[in-house]
Amino acid sequence: MGPQRTAKWLTKLLQNRTFQDCNPGSSCGKGSPCSGSSCGKGNPAAKATASYKPTQEEIAARAFEIYQRDGGNDHENWLRAERELIARGRR
Repeated sequence: MGPQRTAKWLTKLLQNRTFQDCNPGSSCGKGSPCSGSSCGKGNPAAKATASYKPTQEEIAARAFEIYQRDGGNDHENWLRAERELIARGRR
């Protein structure tokens, strides 16, 4: 994958992943479904690991590494990358 295609892939991934702490569809405590804002509600892991939050750029870069090595679904790669980075940050 060339650099230009890589940049497009990362841009698409970032545009589609505006949430880090929420589970879309869960309640944000405002009486409406979660819109993907970073409220921290609906994701117990987010509360337990509040000391380290990887940036979207860090997650995208790691998700792309996973994609290059293993292929797979961009959503699953994003979630896996986020979990790995959070786990590394807790050490």
